[in-house]
Amino acid sequence: MVFTIDRKNLYRKRRYKPLYKKFIKLRKNVQYRPKIFLNYFKKRKWQQFLKFLKKRAKNSKKNFVMFDHHRYSIFTFFRITFKRKFSNNLRIKKQINLFYGGLANKYFKKSLNTALKKKKRIRLMRNNFFFIEILEKRLDTILYRARFASSIRNARQLILHGHISVNKKIVTNKSCIMKQGDLIEINNKSHNLIINNLKFNHKWPIPPKYLQINYKTLQIIFYDDIKLNNLSCLFPFKLDLNKVF
Repeated sequence: MVFTIDRKNLYRKRRYKPLYKKFIKLRKNVQYRPKIFLNYFKKRKWQQFLKFLKKRAKNSKKNFVMFDHHRYSIFTFFRITFKRKFSNNLRIKKQINLFYGGLANKYFKKSLNTALKKKKRIRLMRNNFFFIEILEKRLDTILYRARFASSIRNARQLILHGHISVNKKIVTNKSCIMKQGDLIEINNKSHNLIINNLKFNHKWPIPPKYLQINYKTLQIIFYDDIKLNNLSCLFPFKLDLNKVF
């Protein structure tokens, strides 16, 4: 007997992964998604989560919470079980992974290892930051930070379809790491896509200081080093990187 494999269906099954279900477990809108508050989330499983987010949204309009990523958090209780510690560490890893568009486990571990090697070479205080520096230098993350894309998934789609060029060359690698002085441009045919994204995207948080953005010509220059001071308002959760390493 000869068995035929439908590769297209297999690819679709691998490709589809539910996104919003992950927010229920984390109890946070990790990616600043406005779509969560739309009316078509009417199923019972969403109701409690939506109420929780709406209460938090009312408070955040009055006082936006800026997290101090330098501070080392200590539990108020003394006895920390292994189960509780493991669940907290896993939750923080999932938050970071989901915020950056759902990175593959292989890439996530590889980035951690490169950050650990750099950490051993450069012995400084708060050097866990090297891991976030790798993720922030990615091309898809920079497009999202500049508000050229509505999400990191949308930024990856723009890159894969050939809408983005780096230093006058079209780049289709979503995980391309930018260097200081690199010029990111949008192809002339794709300007309407980016303008449409800029109209409907959230204005907060504002783009970081290490990006020089020209919204008339739709160009980005990665001109400065990423610093810890610039990251205080770029995440909707506290980056407790000591629990990741």
